[in-house]
Amino acid sequence: MSAAVLPQTQRSTVPPMNRPLIAAFILGVLATACQGTSVTSPSSMEEVTAQPSAASQTESTPPSPSESLTQTVSARPSPSQTVSASPSPSAAPEPGLAIFASAVNGLRLRAGPSLTAHALEYRCTGNFVEVPADCSEAIVIDAGRTMVVFDGPVAADGFDWYLVVLTGREPGADQLGWAATPQDGDAWLVPSRYECPASAPDVNVIVAMGGAAAVHCYQGRELTLEGWVATGFGCNQMGTFEPTWLAHPCANMSYIRSTPPPPMGDQPLFLHYPAPGVINPTLTYDDTQRVWIVGHYDDPVATECVIEPADPPREDGRMFVASDLAADVAECRMRFVVTEVTALP
Repeated sequence: MSAAVLPQTQRSTVPPMNRPLIAAFILGVLATACQGTSVTSPSSMEEVTAQPSAASQTESTPPSPSESLTQTVSARPSPSQTVSASPSPSAAPEPGLAIFASAVNGLRLRAGPSLTAHALEYRCTGNFVEVPADCSEAIVIDAGRTMVVFDGPVAADGFDWYLVVLTGREPGADQLGWAATPQDGDAWLVPSRYECPASAPDVNVIVAMGGAAAVHCYQGRELTLEGWVATGFGCNQMGTFEPTWLAHPCANMSYIRSTPPPPMGDQPLFLHYPAPGVINPTLTYDDTQRVWIVGHYDDPVATECVIEPADPPREDGRMFVASDLAADVAECRMRFVVTEVTALP
């Protein structure tokens, strides 16, 4: 593997790479749409109507955004609580971040909390996430689709904007962006739920959940994951990344998988970031080594993250093209920080 563990610096520069998408979901909300009287399908929809779908009617008296969608980010617990290997359903982790669901068809995500921010498009590749045949289309969020809320509300253009990541493995999953709900009238985003695993997760479960859902379910809690080291990865990216070990997408990355080599088919890999002073399994062992890694999501250091690529990607609708500190922090909160590595026989 060509990546190297880099020392933490205040302004770190690392050689260029294809930066993992600090992607932003986009909510297409045009002011004229507020007069709509029906929900249109995403295939033909250019505007978002304000008419709630049947999904929102299942909520009992959906609260207005100003009343109950304001407290979205809970305080971080200390990563000292350990999830039992086989807890009862009642012992499942308490959820952390808020979960919203779209109450209308055709919502979109934007690269910032404003109607002027560009709308993001589907990624053309994904880590076990379905990719549309035409990945140049804007991301569309239909009624009932759930999302994890990382920040907000931010008031702009007559809307309350929330920084969210869609859950599930459907198109658009795991991309970060701003979604809006009207400040007046029917809410486009309503409180919802995400069913967290009742027992301690393994590598495959965590990968299937995605980083946003994992933060929601295991916010700051200590997890132990077992797997085989995966090697042969490398990437480069020039820019400002603070702190380097966590903010840089590949400077200290490491991978494990759930089965020994040779890999069995298209097997998911679990990406993690060893904390300073902790060995990096991918740089230390070969593919035959089985390890335990102990760590947590939502590390407190994430609040200090700054992610500014030196060469921003072209404005093709798939990435943030300008620094968004709230998005930088959210990106780092979704990274699994490893505090202990044990080589197994």
